[in-house]
Amino acid sequence: NNLTNLKSKHYDAIFNVGVLHHAFRLSNTMWALHKTLKKNGLMFNFEYVGPAYNQYSDEHLKIIKQINDSLSSRFRSIIPLRPKLSSFQKGDPSEAVHSDILIQSITRFFDILYEREINGGIAYPILWNNIDEFKKMDNNAQKIVELLINEDKKITQNKKIPSLFWYSVVTPKSHN
Repeated sequence: NNLTNLKSKHYDAIFNVGVLHHAFRLSNTMWALHKTLKKNGLMFNFEYVGPAYNQYSDEHLKIIKQINDSLSSRFRSIIPLRPKLSSFQKGDPSEAVHSDILIQSITRFFDILYEREINGGIAYPILWNNIDEFKKMDNNAQKIVELLINEDKKITQNKKIPSLFWYSVVTPKSHN
């Protein structure tokens, strides 16, 4: 949130790995990053672009719950699949604060050279606080991970849920 020490038109590349969805002043941050890149500089983004504060729609939540409930108790998430807003206030108030407008904010200041949706609408909510059993990487864990990724891909492609993650390569728009 404080990019005042960065040099103007100085950098060839910026690598953003899941940072921008924490920016409170997103437009100011985008403008500051835009100003730091050289004319043909590149910014590489891997970002959470789902609903702000992970507040999935009721329909999205229903699909996540159905899949989570179909898993054996070993792999089922017991963490709320749609976090309470109060948990952000007590924990990290910057988490996914403007994730829902991140792509729009980036494209205001940058031209997209390459982009790819990375899904996550099923696997992420089930796995993000539920990883210990999956780390064991036994056959059952591997099968469930494959199932979650395949369901995630299929349901996202059918537009039943949004893609929660986005990869892009962008370059600054010229502002004459």
